[in-house]
Amino acid sequence: MPLVALGIGFVLSLALGLALVRSDFIRTRVLARRDDLSATQAMHRTPTPRLGGVPVLVAFALVLLSLPSTHAPAPALLLLAGLPVVIAGAIEDLGYRVSPLGRLAAAGVSAMLAVALLGIWIPLSGIAVVDVVFGVPALAIAFTLLWVAGVCHGFNL
Repeated sequence: MPLVALGIGFVLSLALGLALVRSDFIRTRVLARRDDLSATQAMHRTPTPRLGGVPVLVAFALVLLSLPSTHAPAPALLLLAGLPVVIAGAIEDLGYRVSPLGRLAAAGVSAMLAVALLGIWIPLSGIAVVDVVFGVPALAIAFTLLWVAGVCHGFNL
């Protein structure tokens, strides 16, 4: 069943993504609002469709509904934890300015929610020097928050 749900999620995400790219609303409203071609970090030569994370999020959420309840709690909590960074990304994709600090803060909040809701953080590594730090839960959690927010923010830039 989980493999079927994964396939359904992939197809659903692909279909929603294609519909979004082909959407007149995206072409006329969202792309017109953005200044992708002359922005400081501009990398595109032509206006580029946005909001690609929305189909992935919607497909993931719908697949969660199809899983037996024994599988659903952790992914559902992970989905909930990711909402702050998804919302910040969607706001930016719609053409509203979100500062780098705002995006970093959203990633930090998502990381904190993941640690708090799922009770997970970087475990012991098996490297003696590193495990001195990771052996103290407060330090391991702090390092996890910095790592997750930093990697998320790094990919965003």
